[in-house]
Amino acid sequence: MEIFWRMMLGHFLADFTFQSNAVAAAKRRSVWGMVVHTFMHPAISLVLVWPYVDRVWVSWPSFQVTGIVAVLFVFLTHFLQDEWRVAKISKNPKLDNTLFFSWDQLVHIASIALVVPMTVEPDGGLYGEKWAVLALLLVLATHFTTVLVYFLEKDLWTGMYPGDTEKYLGIAERVVIMVSFLLPGHWWAAVLAAWAGYRIFLKMKRVQDFTWFSFAMSGVVAVLCGIGARVVYYS
Repeated sequence: MEIFWRMMLGHFLADFTFQSNAVAAAKRRSVWGMVVHTFMHPAISLVLVWPYVDRVWVSWPSFQVTGIVAVLFVFLTHFLQDEWRVAKISKNPKLDNTLFFSWDQLVHIASIALVVPMTVEPDGGLYGEKWAVLALLLVLATHFTTVLVYFLEKDLWTGMYPGDTEKYLGIAERVVIMVSFLLPGHWWAAVLAAWAGYRIFLKMKRVQDFTWFSFAMSGVVAVLCGIGARVVYYS
């Protein structure tokens, strides 16, 4: 499963962590902006799976998929899917919603799963390499959650994308929550309680403005990623 988790990490890094607001806007303006965005995927993926690129990843009846072919396939399908999504949204802006966002990610993940080996090694288990899974959970808890909460709030209350201060403060807090679950014993509970109390204090004193929905959703995702990280780390 090492290749699968590395490819998944590469996808989420390129699609969220390293996709700046400028790149996100550029890919909606022109095909060249889309090329810049989608080129980041094979670039990051190749760095992560370089030791495996010469191997055969999947054998079909009349065709073998090597690592290079698989990475190029994922790149091409990502480009086509994103171009199609942008074209649809440009014609109907209402499609820029949580459902379409979820469908987009499902297609990308499916294209990866189609061309990577899914065998579970006896000595590696489901995770293979813990670091790749832990890094993936960190990306999910940080930049991915920022986008997810934005779409949910936009669909429910026409919320705005957070500014840099709010965005990175939220990311930092979710990192603290997730990493706290790696502490031995039950120290994670103390960190979680302190964080919740601190955020509620800021809200009540109007020092920091945030919706209760974003507070709850961010906390839930961070906790789930933290639990997952704890299971992987201590297994």
